[in-house]
Amino acid sequence: MELTILKAFCQGSNLRALLGKTDAPDSLKGFQEIFAQFFVPTLPSLQGDIGGLDTHGGDNITDSPDKLAMLSDDTYEHLLTCLNEGVVPGHYVSCRKEPRPGICVIQPHIQEMNSIKVQGMTFAPSSKHIGNSCILFCIAGNSFQLAGEIQRIFIHQRHGSAPPQNLVTETFYVV
Repeated sequence: MELTILKAFCQGSNLRALLGKTDAPDSLKGFQEIFAQFFVPTLPSLQGDIGGLDTHGGDNITDSPDKLAMLSDDTYEHLLTCLNEGVVPGHYVSCRKEPRPGICVIQPHIQEMNSIKVQGMTFAPSSKHIGNSCILFCIAGNSFQLAGEIQRIFIHQRHGSAPPQNLVTETFYVV
């Protein structure tokens, strides 16, 4: 039964992705119009949500770091890798290393999230709600989708790597 549900979910997701494309073949244009009447035409993606989500009103979450959680060493290293090699690469170093001019230090302080709502869909870590933790996502540079389970959602703030060094607030999902 679980396999049947997973197959149906994947088939539906693939159909939504195909009909949600802006560069779809002409033969699908009529279906796209019908599809747009019943479903949100642009589906949320993990990569898009990581870069553009602001669910916290732009508040400075680092005003009181004593109230914030700390990342584990492993997750902290993955965060640094993500920021330095991600979609918009930066120049960041660990707070455990000596800072250098022009390179921002990343603190391991985060604000944990129990759930987050993106375009009407609720996402949550598996420890909070197993149904809202199952996702399909693409790794940057790959076109195929992977199934995963959200283990943790957190908000991290840092100063941007390029001038002007504004405060950047991003939501991250640990899958």
